[in-house]
Amino acid sequence: KVRIVVYGENFYPSKISSIIDVHFENEINPGDIGRIGRYKGKPIPYGSASINAPNGIINPIRWILHNIKDKIQIIRNNGGDDIQLNVAYYYNAQCNCELGLDEIALLSEMKIPFVFSVYEDEGLVDK
Repeated sequence: KVRIVVYGENFYPSKISSIIDVHFENEINPGDIGRIGRYKGKPIPYGSASINAPNGIINPIRWILHNIKDKIQIIRNNGGDDIQLNVAYYYNAQCNCELGLDEIALLSEMKIPFVFSVYEDEGLVDK
């Protein structure tokens, strides 16, 4: 799973969706009432949302970075001050992940940290 995750005290994903062409998932606006976790039943003091790479993309990391490159400054200008590339890999016998020079350059240029999590899933079939 490859996604960009955005947080910010003044980040309103519902407003940004009307400014730029972006499909946010898991939208939370500051002040929304939490449904789970420490803010369950209370106003959440920050906004958050994710942009997910579609399933079936050959290189989802490259795809998502290229697709947000021209939107990242608008997101930051509208309160998205904590932005991360979040990648979760699930594997059975072996896990390899490679970032090309293009992806590394884009992460650096956009000043986005890379969060990489790996999970063993014995239910996966080796190919």
